[in-house]
Amino acid sequence: MSKFVIETPTEWNARGEAVVRRGTRRLLAFGAIVGEKSRLHVVHVGNNQSLAVFAGSDNPSPHRVESPCDRHFPCGGCPVLHVDAAGQAIAQRSIVRAALDAFDLQDVV
Repeated sequence: MSKFVIETPTEWNARGEAVVRRGTRRLLAFGAIVGEKSRLHVVHVGNNQSLAVFAGSDNPSPHRVESPCDRHFPCGGCPVLHVDAAGQAIAQRSIVRAALDAFDLQDVV
């Protein structure tokens, strides 16, 4: 399969991947950044979610940096290495907030 799509992720998942919601299905976009309109290479289409890899952006996020690890994309173990420290802090807060909200803990700040 070799399909490319243009999408703008709207949230981070618990593992630090950018997520595009498509109705009840999700597209996990490794290497993308929330809010960044991205060209994504779809590498797997499943029943509940699909997987894609960031393939470029005409207008990169101001938080995008070159990953310090040359194995970042092949390994996949550190999903936010392509994001600067400020962007990583935003992603981490978003991930924690979503986890708290999932357990009806909106009053925790």
